[in-house]
Amino acid sequence: MSSAPDHDAAAARMDTSLDYVRIWLRTQFDRHDIPGMQVAVRYRGMSKLSEAYGVTNLETREPVTPGHLFRIASQSKTFTAVAVLQLVERHLLRLDDSISCHLPELADNPVGVVTVRDLLNHTAGLVRDVSTAVLDQVVAPTPDESHVIQTVLEDGFVFPSNVSLKYSNVGYSLLGIIIGRVSEVGYDAYVGENIVDVLGLKNTGPDFDPARVSEFVHGHAGPHARRPQAVLPLMASRANAPCGGFYSTADDLTEYYSAHLMGDHRLLSDGSKRLQQHAGWSSDPATPGAARYGLGMASESFRGHTLLGHSGGHPAGQVSETVFDPDTGVIVSILANGFGSPVGELTRGVLSLLYAGAADPTDPGGFGLMPGVLPTQPIDLGAGELSRFAGRYVDQIDEFHLAALGGKLLGIYPDGLDPVGAAERYEVVSAGELRNIGASVFASAGETITVVRNLDDSVKRIQFGRSIMWPAERYEGPSL
Repeated sequence: MSSAPDHDAAAARMDTSLDYVRIWLRTQFDRHDIPGMQVAVRYRGMSKLSEAYGVTNLETREPVTPGHLFRIASQSKTFTAVAVLQLVERHLLRLDDSISCHLPELADNPVGVVTVRDLLNHTAGLVRDVSTAVLDQVVAPTPDESHVIQTVLEDGFVFPSNVSLKYSNVGYSLLGIIIGRVSEVGYDAYVGENIVDVLGLKNTGPDFDPARVSEFVHGHAGPHARRPQAVLPLMASRANAPCGGFYSTADDLTEYYSAHLMGDHRLLSDGSKRLQQHAGWSSDPATPGAARYGLGMASESFRGHTLLGHSGGHPAGQVSETVFDPDTGVIVSILANGFGSPVGELTRGVLSLLYAGAADPTDPGGFGLMPGVLPTQPIDLGAGELSRFAGRYVDQIDEFHLAALGGKLLGIYPDGLDPVGAAERYEVVSAGELRNIGASVFASAGETITVVRNLDDSVKRIQFGRSIMWPAERYEGPSL
């Protein structure tokens, strides 16, 4: 994607992959114990996909819509970091200010020398949570500002500052107090006016809003808990809002993260965004390529692309992740209302399908193509013709997808959460035959799929190896 025309062509090819992205997402939702989920995809400045699955509450069974409100937990930290950097741009705050400059209660405490930057990048070495708030269990009130300050005075350091990454919700609660005092309007009002309202986010806010209670989904305990999938109560976050209190929707989040792309100056200058997005401290220094944390923003390498964003796990049973590719502008957000829902894996699965869809169709490599095995008589059918084979196929025990992505026909088994990494590749021999030209040597490399068609050219069934499969929409179970 080095030039604008190439970028436009890749984006156009990516558009054709969205139908299969929907199929894959629906399949994965059905295979995991997820009560409800929202998914949104945005690129080239436009919303490309907005889906909702499942229910807001397993007891009431109300269907989730794209407008329902989810708690996004630690994704809130990105909003807090933006607020800090805005105040820095306005010369009301400095990243290297000692926090005691703004929190005089800490002036005589060793923690007072910690800087604003140390809090933002989680290198202050502070305790993770306010223990009296029981953050990870919905059994006690969340803390107010006095509880946060008292925790710092009593518990303070776990590690010395600037030794390693030491994730701290307390640190971000302190940042929220600083933002509120420096702005003189309070944290909630500041982020509401300077971030939420600036972007016109109608379904985003810093903490639980009782006036919109009917719009919130309920979270659920994970299936490992004593009461599997139990519905958990709604809760306010109070002083934990800066570290994990925000609510939003997948649609709003993709719009919010679009403001983090270079050239978009609605929230921050590009210079401030570069500071925030810098690949900072490693989450695992012993592992090359491990995720890194900048100023309220995580970064990682994925399939040759840089991903930025944040995940979140709310104590009231909701999990989320939003990531964006700063080079291509692709943004994916997935929110779920059940602990244990694989939102991170699903987010990267969607990205891998989008990247596969955007790939150059003239490139013979990739997608598991076997070395030395190339089409003997390649047939250039184009994406429209490849769609004649694409579909979701099932039998009584298994499921198999044929997907036209990036001008190639991929065979995808939806059992795993990595749809492309383990995909097979097929060449078209004829309207009734496909040949596997990219698969594990332990699978069906070099073998064929027979495609039996109806009179209207639709697929009646496919047969390969020991499997006979039918289009999922026509399958009626085995004949006995």
